[in-house]
Amino acid sequence: MKSNLIKVIICITIAVFGSSCSHEDIIETTENQKSISVINGMIVFESEEVFEETISKLMKNQSELDQWESQFKSFTSMRSSYNNLSEDDYEKIEKNSTSYHFQDILKITEGDEPEARMNIDDLVLATLVNHKGCLQIGQDVYKFRYDILYKTNFENIQNLNQIDLLDKQSLKSVGIETFEVTHTYNEVDLSDNNKADRTCDKRYWKKKRKRLKGEQWTTHIGSLYSGAGARTKHQKRTARIWWRNKTKQLRLRVNGSYTQYLQGIPSPIINVNEDTGWVSDDGREAYTLNFCVNVNCTFQIHDLTSIHECTCDDNNYERCDIIF
Repeated sequence: MKSNLIKVIICITIAVFGSSCSHEDIIETTENQKSISVINGMIVFESEEVFEETISKLMKNQSELDQWESQFKSFTSMRSSYNNLSEDDYEKIEKNSTSYHFQDILKITEGDEPEARMNIDDLVLATLVNHKGCLQIGQDVYKFRYDILYKTNFENIQNLNQIDLLDKQSLKSVGIETFEVTHTYNEVDLSDNNKADRTCDKRYWKKKRKRLKGEQWTTHIGSLYSGAGARTKHQKRTARIWWRNKTKQLRLRVNGSYTQYLQGIPSPIINVNEDTGWVSDDGREAYTLNFCVNVNCTFQIHDLTSIHECTCDDNNYERCDIIF
């Protein structure tokens, strides 16, 4: 039965969705993970349980994401695609004043200081989603954009090619559900309606066009996934947009406590004390605190200090702290 199901998935994927996931007619599994396969460039998890178990394992080994991804030769993750964006790619986006051709990977945020943000905050999840924003769990296929999560049965996978052409009602008529995605980098203190900022930065270079930036984040991706974490990143501003920018070394230290709520029920307070150490930089060091899959889940931070450090391009040491 499973064999027949895989054959059906292959035929459909090759015929109508090859351009959105991969041009390669490849089914790939690992010796120790027969319940995880790659079909035409998209990871397919046999079940939700396998998906959640995989995230849990990677969460405990967050420094080994490259190693995990490398076992699938025909797969490129959203995380790797974002990391491999070039100066030429930046110039194309700036020249065309749109990130349309890169919207499966990133979004240029609005505001006084727009920046290029990967569609998924959590690097662990972004390692499982491919360069076209696609992931399959059981018979459900998901496509991740910065603001919207799309979901359909694999039998309707070809309809995902229409998501930029149809409104929500029309998408529903062709078997595609849509869910809101949120990214939070600040919290609201209801006592005086003030925002508590969970970001920090230190700027330098010509006209302060480079910066070390720290963030604490939470995200909710429909009902599929919720997570919380922190990151240190180095950026360069070109044509008003802040882009990921490699530098010499970065470091992230996180210390504090938080509570995870499942279906409104609080867990015991969870303590965290993590240090990435000094890492030769790819433009970002990050740590995911925790996650939830397919459950109503929120996080309340009690006291969380994150220290963000950089040996930057001018060989100077920079640091900024977030105390929450």
